[in-house]
Order: sequence, then structure tokens, then C-alpha cells
Amino acid sequence: MCGQSFEEQFIQLYESKGFQSCYEISQLSKGELKEDYLSHLVNDPIWRPGQNKLEKLAEVFAQKTYLKKYRLPINEEKMKRVCEDELRELQNFFEKARKEIKQDIPDSPVNSKKITWQITLEMQSNDPSVIYRILGKLEKLGKGIISVKEIKQGSIILILESSPEVFERIQSLYQAGQLSELLNVPILDLQVLPNEERVNLSQWFENVFTAGWQSVEELLTPQQLSPTVWSDRVKQAKLFNLRADLISHAVNLVINLTRASEDRISIWLQVYPSGEDYLPLNLKLLVLAEGKVFKEVTARSADVLIQCQFDADPGDEFTVKLALGEVSVTEIFVL
Repeated sequence: MCGQSFEEQFIQLYESKGFQSCYEISQLSKGELKEDYLSHLVNDPIWRPGQNKLEKLAEVFAQKTYLKKYRLPINEEKMKRVCEDELRELQNFFEKARKEIKQDIPDSPVNSKKITWQITLEMQSNDPSVIYRILGKLEKLGKGIISVKEIKQGSIILILESSPEVFERIQSLYQAGQLSELLNVPILDLQVLPNEERVNLSQWFENVFTAGWQSVEELLTPQQLSPTVWSDRVKQAKLFNLRADLISHAVNLVINLTRASEDRISIWLQVYPSGEDYLPLNLKLLVLAEGKVFKEVTARSADVLIQCQFDADPGDEFTVKLALGEVSVTEIFVL
């Protein structure tokens, strides 16, 4: 494995287990392991993955390994032993990889910049294994993990996300006229899509903050600070203006972060009025993931704040939306 990146080593590992791509691992985990999480393999949370995540990955690997060794139906005792073997192998894999390429691990926060791109394939198929195969080939050609943002049917359009380096390797093959032959599928188009700016919350633990975010002490009053902000959390605030019915309403969104465990981040969202005693009536705080609302809080009369809390994993992405009538502002976050 000399000269290989950690991502390339992981690609070899999942291939040895019979998987074709990280997307297939994600699908078979039934949402427990997102490919966004797997794409952050070179970041600190993954270099030291929590036991819970390793166990989930071992369970997915064990599904394939069991079928190679034994026939159906599944014997629970045998499956337990297979899972234990897979877990030990994963623990050894991460430890060995750390030692082999330790010199390549940066001391500063990892540059986790991602780009979104689209590839259009001249084919039609509802067979998931076809998508697994194509994505696996793209990961090998790009020498890195690729996240699936969306799949459109017709001529199949894949909306993908990866590091710029992975895309550049694939783009060079496309421009040389080689990509269609390597994928064994006609390629109609390959292009970068405009990226919406994301606030990287993982970097906040390294005191690297996104422009526009300030310390809570700069934006909140002493009365707002005293009962609700805890000193052991990473916290930042941002001022937003919502103009409804010709009246401008200024509010502060505060984000508190703490590590719930090795691979879980606890996120606490709070919204305070700015320059007023109370929040505007019917102001909504919404949290969306994959386009769906999973948290919603509405301000009542005389509310001095609204808030919600949830846990997330490294690699998770979510959107916070503040809405007042027909007016809204949004901010996209990634861990």
C-alpha cells in the first residue's frame, strides 16, 4: 500500500469485501452510515473513529462476508462471530493506516473543501447495482470517495460531491475522451455545479470560524447571555434581518456545539431578538436535512428566545431556516 492515500486504501478494503462503492455501503447500512461520513476519512473524527461507527461498518461488511462463508438462513451466533472478526480487522486497518502515512497527517485543520459536479450518462436503468458499479469506477479513477447528492432518471444524471482533486482526475479523463470507455457507458456531459457556501462546524472546535459569525458576547445582551450560554461549549452567533410587512426584524442565531461522544456532536440552536424585547410573533426556526424538515419551533407572543437541540455525525449536512411570513433566510452547515 506504499504511496497510496488513506482513501485509496479504504477503496481497496471495501472492494475486498465485495462492495463496489461507498454509496453501496451507505445504502446497505440503511442510513446508519452516510457516504458523506465515509468521505471524511482523512479528517480527525474518522482517523480516530468512535466504537459505535466502527461497529456499524463491521455489521455492513459482515453481511457480505457471511454470505461468502455460509448459506442462508442467517445463524445469529455465526453472524455475531463474523461481526466480531470484521470489527477487529477494521480496528487493525485504521491503526495500520495511521502508522503508515502518519507523516501525511496535517497538524492544522484539514481542508475539507468539496465541490458539487454532475455527470450525465446515456443509459437508463433502475438497477441499483449499475449505479454502484459506475460510482465504484469513478472512485477508483478519481482516487477518492464520492458522495451522491441526487440521482435523476431518464438519461441518468448523477449529482455528486467530492474533493476538487478527485473531480480533476475524472475531468482529465473525460477531456481526453477516455472516460466513456473506462466506465463502459456513453458520457453526455460532465460539469461543475455552483456550490452553495457551507459553514464547516467541525472547524469551530479548532477556533476556525466562518466569516460573518461572531462571539456571542458581541451580539447578545448580558441578560440574554446569563441563563442560557454555557462556558464549556463552542458557540458563535450571527445577525439576520427579516423584512416583513415593511418592518425590519433583527434576530441573532446562536449555535452551541459540544462533543456528545467520539463520533457525535450535540448542536443547540437558539434565536434571540436584537434591539427588541421579544421575538416577532410566528417567527419560525426550521432545521432541514435532505430537503425535509425534522425540527420546527415557532415564536409565540412575548417569547424572548426559541431553541431546539439535536445530535449529528461528522459528515452530516443540514440547513437552518428562519422564516417570517413569506420572508426567509437560510444557512447551510456541514460537520
